[in-house]
Amino acid sequence: LLNNTIVLIQGDHGGPAPAHVTNGVRDEVTHLPALLLADGLLPPDQIGKSISQVSSQADVFATVADIIGIPKGGMLNHGIGSSMMREDPDKIVFLENPFQGKTIGCRQGDMKIVQEGITSPKVHNMSSN
Repeated sequence: LLNNTIVLIQGDHGGPAPAHVTNGVRDEVTHLPALLLADGLLPPDQIGKSISQVSSQADVFATVADIIGIPKGGMLNHGIGSSMMREDPDKIVFLENPFQGKTIGCRQGDMKIVQEGITSPKVHNMSSN
């Protein structure tokens, strides 16, 4: 059965925010643990692979489409969300928390821009902040 099945176990949130976190798009809050099992459908070099590149829930659709080969040759999405099976150093991940003053942002590599409500956007270098 598991040779033809994709199992995705995914958390809703990364965990409770530490006391110093004031908005909902900090890495401590948005880090999302997930486990995807599809050994019968994955190429041998992808089985057991750990993905550490920044990704989002929007990437799940493109990743599943890539695994099952729809469309032929894999999913190349030109919108929000891209396959986690393809490493992309230029990937942009969009962040949102609608519950804390409509906090939005995006991250590319170590750079992240965040806007909390109507405040001015703030740029963060994650390797030094």
